[in-house]
Amino acid sequence: TLVNPLPAPAAVLHAVLRYFRWAHVAVVAAPQELWVDTGQELARELRARGLPVTVVATAGEDEEEAEKALRKVQRADGVRAVVMCMHSVLLGGREQRVLLEKAEDLGMTDGSLVFIPYDALTFALPYRRVPYPVLANNTKLRLAYDAVLTVTIDSPGDSFRDALEEAKKSYEVPAGLDPAEV
Repeated sequence: TLVNPLPAPAAVLHAVLRYFRWAHVAVVAAPQELWVDTGQELARELRARGLPVTVVATAGEDEEEAEKALRKVQRADGVRAVVMCMHSVLLGGREQRVLLEKAEDLGMTDGSLVFIPYDALTFALPYRRVPYPVLANNTKLRLAYDAVLTVTIDSPGDSFRDALEEAKKSYEVPAGLDPAEV
């Protein structure tokens, strides 16, 4: 069978950043080894494409860690975009929730910065008629999420839930898999 290859996430991100003329970038990663490595590799790839990545930091579920990383971003000259290499808050990512809430506290979600979730570049994040309870039940996060630009793969055929159910039926994924874990 033939499979259409997906563009590399760094290439997509570079195109978006170039289109909006957001040259200076910061990368904030969750403290897990996978995300730290992803953040460092993304910074290297963006620098190789000519974008100055001035901050590469980590931030976990601790508010002090998030504040420390965000203060680095504030001190960096000209940063316009913060790429978050961590699990999306829409799918249960606690690190991203803490980071965005702290950014709201620090006044960083006023339009001067845009926050881009990296993980959504690698899969089709459901966005059509999908309620996200995490945003409905958290006013601070909802306000902060106005500064988030989510770039994701379009899936015009099936919805996320339909594709997941099909994958369960064909044993591509475990039958008891919770959609939030995907």
